Amino acid sequence: MEQNLGSAKIAVRLLGALKPYWGLALLCLIVYAGSRGLFLFTPWVEGQFLDRVFGEKDADYLFVLVGVWFGIALTTYLTSLGTGYFVSKITGQTRRDMQLNVYQHLRFLPCRFYDNHTTGQIMAYVNTDTASAAEGILASGWIVAGGVEFVITLAVVFWVNPWLGLFSIPFTLAVVYLPILFRRPVQNASKQVLQERESISSRLQEGIAGSREIKSLGHEMRDMGFIGGSLNTLVRAEVRQAVIGGLTALGPLVSWLGNPLFFLIGGKMVIDGDISVGFFWMATRYLNLLTFPLYRCQNEYQKLLQAGEGAKRVFAFLEENPTETQDGITGINLQGQIRFETVTFGYNETEPVLENVTFEVQPGQLVALVGPSGAGKSTLLNLIPRFYGPTQGHIYVDARDISTLNLRALRSQIGTVFQDPYLFSGSIEENIRMGHDTQSA
Repeated sequence: MEQNLGSAKIAVRLLGALKPYWGLALLCLIVYAGSRGLFLFTPWVEGQFLDRVFGEKDADYLFVLVGVWFGIALTTYLTSLGTGYFVSKITGQTRRDMQLNVYQHLRFLPCRFYDNHTTGQIMAYVNTDTASAAEGILASGWIVAGGVEFVITLAVVFWVNPWLGLFSIPFTLAVVYLPILFRRPVQNASKQVLQERESISSRLQEGIAGSREIKSLGHEMRDMGFIGGSLNTLVRAEVRQAVIGGLTALGPLVSWLGNPLFFLIGGKMVIDGDISVGFFWMATRYLNLLTFPLYRCQNEYQKLLQAGEGAKRVFAFLEENPTETQDGITGINLQGQIRFETVTFGYNETEPVLENVTFEVQPGQLVALVGPSGAGKSTLLNLIPRFYGPTQGHIYVDARDISTLNLRALRSQIGTVFQDPYLFSGSIEENIRMGHDTQSA
């Protein structure tokens, strides 16, 4: 159940989950872009401080700049609060939707799916993988926001000085290329972490469910050893993921290598009187601001790579064919005549459990199935409510092929006591009412 999806395709599919909230997401992006656009005035204000206030001793202009600075700071703070609110609301709702979609899909998968997957694996789909996909949605959104911020900042840099904009391009390309260079190792490391977490989830579920058996065998410490070994493997995988991820964050190093070169060129221009100290400071600040959205995109891209493995598992799971549809005849009132006609079935298609079974049971007739363990008694009964479908042959109830009946309508008229009863958490009354909402305990 794997999908070969690139990071761009994953991001597009994740952003597609925002479709019900496009209006809110667009409003969030506008607020964020406005906040960052307003913040881009701060280098200009700082440059004016150096040239007009300190250089020309303009005291009146000092109060103007202080007022402008205060207005920018207050507005940026308020818009940051708004952005944080919108981001939390959008990501929370999309995570909820994704978990509900996964769980709803899970409810209509056939019993064979549960036979082929452990409870820990299934829980990982609902919890771990959807949470990882939600992180990918958030990362994709921040990459879009960072891209918008970068374009705005680059436009301002070129407006301030075209040569300054050209100077920044080689370093910009280097910062963008580094995460792409380490993409595959990051994805492999993230995939290993998810697999180890799934393994631990399965082991914990089995250990808790089998606590009585573990105690009867005196294997408590042995079970602890299994869990401890799995946790140690997970820690090593997470450390490897962090180290490889750190290699993608070389953007600051590229920036630090570029700053001395700019200081050398800009410092010489200040000494020669070609530019003022204020302009030099403003240009330095704009170069730093230009790299900020790239660093954010770089970090979020790393998160997207890590979340992408969980997202791919969610997408693949949602494409698992839900064979339990609610099509078919409804409004039936079954009398209980059952007929098996040359029915063959096996959990493994090459090893049939039942082969060419034919018999008939009349309404009210009591029939006992006798045979050794593994002969197929429970399997035969599981075919009547269509927990499984026969490989060959047909099953009829009241002369109707059960494959033509609506599943919910069919099962609502069959009372089943399983070989291994299961009680849900809650009271006995609540468990009884699961079979009949109006039933009184």
